[in-house]
Amino acid sequence: SSIVLNYRGDNRGVRREHGGTLTFSYRGDLNLTKWLALEFGANVINQRTKQHISSEWSDITSFAPYQSMYNTDGTPAQMEAGAWLQEPALTNNVYGLKSEAYNLLDEVGRNFDKSRETNIRSYIHATATILDGWTVGGMFQYEDIYSKSEAYQEAESYDMRHLYNLYTGTDGTHNLPDGGMLRSRTSEGAYYTFRAQTDYSHTFAGKHALEALAGFEFRQSQYKSNSSLLLGYDEQSQTNNMGTTNLGLLKDLEGTTSALGSFYSMYGAPTGEQYTSSDVLHRFYSIYFNGNYTYDHRYSASFSFRVDKADLFGADPKFRGRPLRSVGASWNIHNEKFMQQVKWVDALKLRASYGLTGNIAQNFSSYLTATVGVNEINGVRYAELNTPPNDQLRWEKTASFNIGLDFAVLKGRLTGSFDYYRKKGTDLLTTTDLDPTTGWTSLTINNGKLLNTGVELQLNGEILHAKTRNRLGISASLGIAYNKNEVTSVNHEATSGSEALLPYTLHQGYPVHSLFSYQFAGMKEIRGIQYFGWTGHDGQVHYADTESEEFTPQDAVYCGSLDPKVSLSFTPTITWKGFTLSAMFMYYGGHV
Repeated sequence: SSIVLNYRGDNRGVRREHGGTLTFSYRGDLNLTKWLALEFGANVINQRTKQHISSEWSDITSFAPYQSMYNTDGTPAQMEAGAWLQEPALTNNVYGLKSEAYNLLDEVGRNFDKSRETNIRSYIHATATILDGWTVGGMFQYEDIYSKSEAYQEAESYDMRHLYNLYTGTDGTHNLPDGGMLRSRTSEGAYYTFRAQTDYSHTFAGKHALEALAGFEFRQSQYKSNSSLLLGYDEQSQTNNMGTTNLGLLKDLEGTTSALGSFYSMYGAPTGEQYTSSDVLHRFYSIYFNGNYTYDHRYSASFSFRVDKADLFGADPKFRGRPLRSVGASWNIHNEKFMQQVKWVDALKLRASYGLTGNIAQNFSSYLTATVGVNEINGVRYAELNTPPNDQLRWEKTASFNIGLDFAVLKGRLTGSFDYYRKKGTDLLTTTDLDPTTGWTSLTINNGKLLNTGVELQLNGEILHAKTRNRLGISASLGIAYNKNEVTSVNHEATSGSEALLPYTLHQGYPVHSLFSYQFAGMKEIRGIQYFGWTGHDGQVHYADTESEEFTPQDAVYCGSLDPKVSLSFTPTITWKGFTLSAMFMYYGGHV
């Protein structure tokens, strides 16, 4: 048995913020009989954090670098944030507005988000030996995750003062109650896993080694969450003003002119959308088999087959599961007779594999889905359709081919591997355009294709061998990788120039994460206003905004991939008398 207890604290590098993680784990082994063994354990993780609530003015770049939080006499300065400090309304007693002066020194002790999470995972695993080399096992695991967070913005914090002022009408009505704001969120998850598996391993006649396993796995996950909000909240007295707050009115007032002045509109107040609850239940099961045969420690062949099924794609039963399979072969060249005289080669292995893998996206459904809400004015429930039914929705799949070489030479002083791979993704979930008369303009279907090709080289060298623990040892590793990806098929094309510029828009014939931009053509003054110009695909210079219809997808210029094509890593390591010193150097290139 073993017990591990660990605590880790973190001050997060910010005053009055902190975090802590307490971890406890236990593992026990019990041999009930000669043929039956039990393994059981538990793991508990408790995390607690306290951090400032992020706001528009709390970032280090919110103010100019030359601005100081102090006056020349050392007193805190009144800095301008969301409103001009000389606005006449701020001194008009009719409105009763609060101070708009901002200073980070006043805010550092306010507005915290406190959270805690507890993760409890327990399992039991039984293994029975049927015959020599043949075992049967079963495992059950239960995991429970509970989290709670409370974000409290104090009444005297700048964010609440500014929001209070914004929602003061020109008639002097305070539509937002005076006080703080408390946002609460709780969530809990329950996850069950059961697995039954049998393993067999035996060598026949000293040359024929056979290994095989087969099993079944069932998983269930259920996640519940709910959130709420209190306005006019006071932490000390534990009171709030939600009973007199009209959330529907706050939503209707968005965009209305504020008492602060004609340049200020009411926005940012919470609405009924902050009151949410969800309950998500999913079930999965898998059947799998792996087999491997080796002849005379030289030739190996492997095969695997797996069927995964889920409740996510159920409109058509044939799409609920995805048969996955792979085959592989390897040749231990160093075990051949003709290699016995090559003393400087310790290991040389040639291998190749081909496999089909799948991926399931939990954000989409094959059924007609809707979000049910409550009208904030009359309290009537309504449903808003999210996606139309799609009984052809199915798993994404990737066909992968790999060929590689592993080697070790000079008594293990130099080891490494070289790989070439080609991965072709099909049935990828992408967006396609629909006739608007159907009620939807687009739909996510399995119609995308993607191709990845690349090579990888890994070298590990022992430069200075340490014969004993107290001697000096020097080693290093070098990794080089090259990858090229290309979207080979996608139905949806950008409908506007601005959409073509978005980093997540897929462009056929280009990498997945492509950067498109406009060709800058300089600045020009028109009627006293400076405009930037861009060159269109027709060679003409335009000065219209890139959000306008004048800027078309054909005007967007490809600048490169956002993902690196080349990556290099170098890790030197020095050991001496039980101490280890290492460093890692990384390089990424071929991208923008």
